Amino acid sequence: MAPNLNSLCIHFKMMNDLKCKAEKVSKRMLIHLQI
Repeated sequence: MAPNLNSLCIHFKMMNDLKCKAEKVSKRMLIHLQI
């Protein structure tokens, strides 16, 4: 149970990091489009 929960936590963190990066990239793209 513990190792499975831990890997799930790591997976969630990785997905969260990707989402964060994607949001930063999309904001950067929007700024470029506005200029």
